[in-house]
Amino acid sequence: MKKKLIYAVLCLVVALPAAAQKYYNDAISITGVSLWQQGESLYIDMQIDMRNLKVDNDRTLTLTPMLVSADHNLTLPEIIINGRRRQKAYVRSMALNGETNLGVPSNKKEVISYTQIIPYQPWMENASLNLEENLCGCGGHQEVVAQELIPNEISTEIKRLSAIHPILSHIQLPADRLEVRSKQYEAHLEFPVNKSVILPDYMNNASELQNIRKMLSETLNDKGLNVKGIYIEGFASPEGALKLNEQLSVKRAEALKNYLTAQGQIPAGLCHVSFGGENWDGLLKSLEASTLKEKATLIDIIEHTADISLRKEKLKKVDGGVPYRVMLRELYPVLRKVNCRVDYTTDITVAAQADAEDTNLNAAATALSERNLTAARQYLDKSNPQTAEYANNNGAYYLLNGQPEQAILEFNKAIQKGSEAARSNLEEMGKVMKMQKK
Repeated sequence: MKKKLIYAVLCLVVALPAAAQKYYNDAISITGVSLWQQGESLYIDMQIDMRNLKVDNDRTLTLTPMLVSADHNLTLPEIIINGRRRQKAYVRSMALNGETNLGVPSNKKEVISYTQIIPYQPWMENASLNLEENLCGCGGHQEVVAQELIPNEISTEIKRLSAIHPILSHIQLPADRLEVRSKQYEAHLEFPVNKSVILPDYMNNASELQNIRKMLSETLNDKGLNVKGIYIEGFASPEGALKLNEQLSVKRAEALKNYLTAQGQIPAGLCHVSFGGENWDGLLKSLEASTLKEKATLIDIIEHTADISLRKEKLKKVDGGVPYRVMLRELYPVLRKVNCRVDYTTDITVAAQADAEDTNLNAAATALSERNLTAARQYLDKSNPQTAEYANNNGAYYLLNGQPEQAILEFNKAIQKGSEAARSNLEEMGKVMKMQKK
């Protein structure tokens, strides 16, 4: 039998932040959403503001939070909101059944603290939290059913551990031996609004693409260089929805990779794509160099407003929106860029196998710092596995790859060989694993 939460009226009215998510035709606001996995339990918390909600006298609105993934779903306890006449009937029914809980009459204004603790299952890691809204067909009305997404990511222990920035180990190479170098070019490619397809003849794209091709050609065709990897990172300007901008940034990076590969400019196996998302760092630099008289206020908002949506709203409201329109016109276009970097080594005779192994170990550390786990694994597999530096970096690889048990084993190996970096990494893991839900 499904569980139902029949809430009594709360006397305390909770003040909700302006950034609350709106549901059920904007009559319901939800904030403070938290999904926190600890051990074998998943803790679900949210504040549901129903102060603007109205339900017809003879109808019932049922709100059902649900965890949904591609192959699984789990229905959480319902919240029942009754209209006035419906509530009277509900109270009589409960009295006849010997129950004492009261439903939520629609004429009562309240904020509900919804809290559930359920057994955690692996499929929940990437599940979404949805809200099903069912307005009953009672009283001769037509039933209305809808389902809306409650944006929030489940915080699992593995995700929290993977967010650690581990201390990485490097081996100092002789000054006259192998050195990893790089060339980088920032491509300010122009895209039509909300598009990620590269149009060579659009705006200044022809010149930008020519510069990229020139840089790659000079590097790849230099017989004295050994190219290790080509790294393309996309960025978007920070107007509009965060999720869309993140998707655009990675799609634009992928578009440049596909364009260069199709042109025969680069070997696909050497190319690595990542996304920088919304280019807030670039916006700060542009504001600092600008002549906008409100730039101090705008910079303060960016640096001290953690909530991205709220930050964007504040920027729009400065001085009636005048500086924001200037930013959209003059500063935002250059934030839509793609960085293209080529890592290479000089072609020298390696005096010993150890030099190559140490170079790969250092290259693995660089890849790990960029969270490029595929490249890191390849470099680690070419390193000397007997060193403390290898064990520490291998532990960092497993940590970032969501394998904490293996990471602990590797860090302990490194500690036994005298690695202080591994000791610090293991201590940091311990702190995260002891973190309690706020």
